[in-house]
Amino acid sequence: MTPYTDEADVEILEPKPVKLASNFEKIILDFARQSGKSLSLDLIRSALPQGKAQAEIEDIQDVARVCGLRIYELPKDVTRLEDEDVPALVQHNIDKFVVITRLAEGGQADVLEPEGSKEGLKLQEQAYSRNIERVYRIGFDSASLFSRWSWLLRPLEESKWAYGQVFIAAVMTNLLAMTTSIFSMVVYNRVLPNNATESLVALTIGVFIALLFDALIKMLRSWFLDGAGSRADVRIGEKLFEQLVSIDLSAKRDSVGGLSSVMREFETLRDFLTSATLVALIDLPFVVVFLIAIFVIGGPVVLVPAVLVIVVVASGVIAQPFLSKLAQESLEEGKSKQSILVETISGLEVMKTSMATREMRKRWRESLLAQSGSAVKSRLVSQIVVNFSAFAQQIAQVMIIVVGAYEAAVGNMTMGALIAAVILAGRGMAPLGQIAGLLTRLVHAKASFLALDRFMALPLDRPPSTRFLNKEKMLGKLEFRQVNFAYPDQQQNALQDLSFTIQPGERVALLGKIGSGKSTAARLMLGLYGPSSGSVLIDDTDVRQIDPFDIRRHVSFIMQDSWLFSGSVRDNIASGALAVSDEELLRAAEIAGVHDFLGDHPNGYDLMLRERGEGLSGGQKQAISLARGLVGNRSVFIMDEPTSMMDMGSETKFVERLSQVIIGKTLVVITHRSAMLKLVDRVIIFDKGRIIADGPKSILDRKNPAPGAPPTAMAVKG
Repeated sequence: MTPYTDEADVEILEPKPVKLASNFEKIILDFARQSGKSLSLDLIRSALPQGKAQAEIEDIQDVARVCGLRIYELPKDVTRLEDEDVPALVQHNIDKFVVITRLAEGGQADVLEPEGSKEGLKLQEQAYSRNIERVYRIGFDSASLFSRWSWLLRPLEESKWAYGQVFIAAVMTNLLAMTTSIFSMVVYNRVLPNNATESLVALTIGVFIALLFDALIKMLRSWFLDGAGSRADVRIGEKLFEQLVSIDLSAKRDSVGGLSSVMREFETLRDFLTSATLVALIDLPFVVVFLIAIFVIGGPVVLVPAVLVIVVVASGVIAQPFLSKLAQESLEEGKSKQSILVETISGLEVMKTSMATREMRKRWRESLLAQSGSAVKSRLVSQIVVNFSAFAQQIAQVMIIVVGAYEAAVGNMTMGALIAAVILAGRGMAPLGQIAGLLTRLVHAKASFLALDRFMALPLDRPPSTRFLNKEKMLGKLEFRQVNFAYPDQQQNALQDLSFTIQPGERVALLGKIGSGKSTAARLMLGLYGPSSGSVLIDDTDVRQIDPFDIRRHVSFIMQDSWLFSGSVRDNIASGALAVSDEELLRAAEIAGVHDFLGDHPNGYDLMLRERGEGLSGGQKQAISLARGLVGNRSVFIMDEPTSMMDMGSETKFVERLSQVIIGKTLVVITHRSAMLKLVDRVIIFDKGRIIADGPKSILDRKNPAPGAPPTAMAVKG
């Protein structure tokens, strides 16, 4: 297929119909409808990887995440379901599904089948009860699914069995740790006085077996902990990323570097959940068990380690507020450092050409010094606790021997009991030697958790508690009614009392000086931001009532900044719609001009791009972004400076090709280029967030406007 050369070559290509819903998608939609929830096929498919057209049962975790479903797998025997197990999604006969919605007496149940809801069915008599593939407990449990801390507690709850095994392993390893002390006591008290060599051999074999089991259990404990941590890592990471891409832009949020730093705090939390720190934390309560064992063996000798344990724990508690404050300071300074780093990397070329490296170098040095100062203070406090803990352990051993010697002298304690008490005290106080490091990591994990929790509490553009309207079709009518809007943290309104209507199929240009509010109005049309007051409507419905996924499916917004991601050109273009055929992709590429520079390239559309499309010219990046916005069956096109980086020849071709493709579609163009005005019939002129002129394109040709009339074409477009 060759690129367009003139209007006669244009063939209007409508995308192929979207593939029909799979059986899995149908049952999820039916269940959502019965549950009174707003759910669309586009929302379900938005969870799928690029290139996959339909959701299947294998995608249930991803579908559940974007649809707000809480799921967990159940045993396959539906006759043994309990009341808390329903609603239950049942997969049977490979690719068929039903939902058991309610259980009744006598083995009966209400079941949602593809043909509709049926009541009082005998489960044992149903064919699917004998050919079950999988069973899941499902539900739109928004209250618990999106409750506070659910992003962390739910993934941990899924691995509760593994964490339970870790606790059991900790109990066993701590009990087995007592074998060496008991062995020593028996040898000194019984074997040596009686020269019982055979008993010594038997005891030695028993101890070796116990130590072998101890090593095996520790390996199993590490395996359980790593497995549970790995699963939680994936689940939590998915939730964090989903939150990142779903944040309501109208809400106050951190800088790009700040958000990046907050996401990086997940590494700290993950390390805490999967490292030896958690093991040490589990071992800490067993100090009491060892103290009880010392009391049984040595009586009053236990006072020595008991007092020192209290003192060491108290020192850690005293240090905790200081460590917490320093950890928070380090977190904030880390966010500042990350922001500087992101700004520097993203603007490296500009910095080199504008001599701005001096300013960024100064900021980087200041951030390094600030974070280094916090780190030094934190290490100093930690080291004090570490040294005190080591000192306490040494004092414990010395004082146990001293007190034990007096007890042995009066006959209250044997030599074997004294040695066993020393060994038990060393083993029991070992976790306290890690208390400083444990507290430090615990404080940092707490700071990371709180930062992530604040991030997870940010409002979403699709709140789970809101029931949106689904629009399968959009005519393309756009309307602003007395809209006022100010960006977060901005005092001055970007838009003021804005009112206008764009009819379906109308082609309109938004013109005005830089900063007059044109791009802001376009963002409100797509629902990226909500108005401070007034209403923005699509087809006479407020955009805040329409499912954001439906808006993005029907409205193509081509932004001024050409954002590309690392991957092939094909991936970058195809990401603009849920399912894109090669024919549709190629046609969009030809319209946008991508085929002009890739048609004869040996790698073609499989050409791999680097981050942000580095290596391409500004016009090439813009062409790929335009192609991405042209795939899919859209009824509205909003274009913000779509040709600002193109040469005049490429721009002329693009305008000619686009004029034929958008017949019957609503077009809103923001531009300072006169060539793009050939596409429109009406212009709306902005100034300081207000409309100062609205009418046919001919108003731009007025040479000598009267006072208060709209500016000339030169003033508007310049």
